Amino acid sequence: MKVFKFKPPPQPKEVDLNRLRPVAEEEGLTGYVHGKRASRGEELFARALDKQELDYVFSYLIYTPYQIPGQSNQIDFIVTVGERYPLEIDDEWIHKSAERRARDKMRDAILNEELEGWQPIERIPWTTEYTQEDADRIVGELFP
Repeated sequence: MKVFKFKPPPQPKEVDLNRLRPVAEEEGLTGYVHGKRASRGEELFARALDKQELDYVFSYLIYTPYQIPGQSNQIDFIVTVGERYPLEIDDEWIHKSAERRARDKMRDAILNEELEGWQPIERIPWTTEYTQEDADRIVGELFP
């Protein structure tokens, strides 16, 4: 009987491909907010809202008669503090191109029409370097 030995595949060189940084072990993130998939920024922001004991809905679906192709009618957060504040967490790696920002602006205009009587959608720029302390600070500035 002949025994074959296999070499492990070569490991790729570490290259910065503009990817999200790995989650620090102490953050203990799950990738979910209220049972729905969430980005790192969304989860950190949700934790900051929870710390302030604010009432919010995550991944709120808005029904509209029309939609921009390729766009979602979901708002990241609807925070209720007397009024309703729709908030979008803009991760830098998704929303950095001028074309993407223009589509976001058009989408917000359409959704703001459906959210009559609410505050307009506010976009919160988010970088991969933000920590929980940054999220706490941003929430504290938005809702003192």
